[in-house]
Amino acid sequence: MRLRDESLGEFMRLAIFAAFPQELRKIIKNLKAVKDARSFPLDIYRATRRSIEIILVITGIGTFNTESALRFIHDKFAPDLILSIGYGGALHEGAAVGDLIWGSKFILLPELREEATGDASTSQRLELSGSEKVFSKLLNMIPIREGDIVTLQSSMKKSELKRAISEELLNPVCDMETFPLAQFCLETGLRFIAIRSITDLQDEDIPPELYAVSNNSGKYSLFCALRTLIFKPKLLPTVFRLARNSQKASQNLCCLVDSLLDTLH
Repeated sequence: MRLRDESLGEFMRLAIFAAFPQELRKIIKNLKAVKDARSFPLDIYRATRRSIEIILVITGIGTFNTESALRFIHDKFAPDLILSIGYGGALHEGAAVGDLIWGSKFILLPELREEATGDASTSQRLELSGSEKVFSKLLNMIPIREGDIVTLQSSMKKSELKRAISEELLNPVCDMETFPLAQFCLETGLRFIAIRSITDLQDEDIPPELYAVSNNSGKYSLFCALRTLIFKPKLLPTVFRLARNSQKASQNLCCLVDSLLDTLH
């Protein structure tokens, strides 16, 4: 971890990445973070907790947007530690809404064609070390479990996804952002932590139409979300369920960040 000596003394710079504003809203409020007024291509918020300078970044959905955001933040701010947080879909039994999963292995599942048989032999896998002590401390502070994060390059049904994973994984969850962050950090030697909070269980699929809540740049758009619901009103029950689940997941992520900051002091 690189520590800098500036007028405020030694401090650490932590960059927190999430795809949607909803995943960071409670954290931003809790940290009293302020939006950076400079003209950046990303929505960036800044806060300080004791000796930790915190940069919160809304990346938009998808691996391309996430990697682009990380490269920008790396060049502009030179963070010491990368934290990827957000919602995740459970791929294992016994999961509950709001469960926190600490990523220990990262898997990038290739985009599968409709005629694919479920062979995921071309998937990529990464394991990063260096944060085991932090995880051990968190275990004594909040309910959290170790697990494997499967990053998708396109939306998939849970049934298809589980067939495409040929190996037994530990408490697997899926998302669409984590892997490129892990890969970049492995290549550059940056410390990396990824944590997902579950919003949908292993037998619950998110309708592909709901991914249309983002615009062409992958950023959440209220206009796109409302347009989707106007043309697909049958999605409303699912939207309400996900909204309730997301509230619990967001609260747990907020508690997680608070606890994590305490371990880093």
